[in-house]
Amino acid sequence: MLDWENQNQAQKKRINKPYSFKLSSYFNDLFCQMYNKYIAKLKIIKFNNLNNCFDRLKQKLFQISLFFIAKKLNDSKINYKSAIKK
Repeated sequence: MLDWENQNQAQKKRINKPYSFKLSSYFNDLFCQMYNKYIAKLKIIKFNNLNNCFDRLKQKLFQISLFFIAKKLNDSKINYKSAIKK
């Protein structure tokens, strides 16, 4: 019985673990916060093609994350508006 409870707790920890990528810690934290924030909203909505939706979401969040990193670094060579619109 105790072994089953431990497995159940371990499974809950895995489910609640934030989505993570092997990137720099600043980029990883920023990306995970944004991804998890929007995933919470997506649970309410039903999509026909869930994988396609998540791929588009990850792509959009990746672009927005790059925007914030570039803004933080004050890199004037990047066009911020075009990065978000794509």
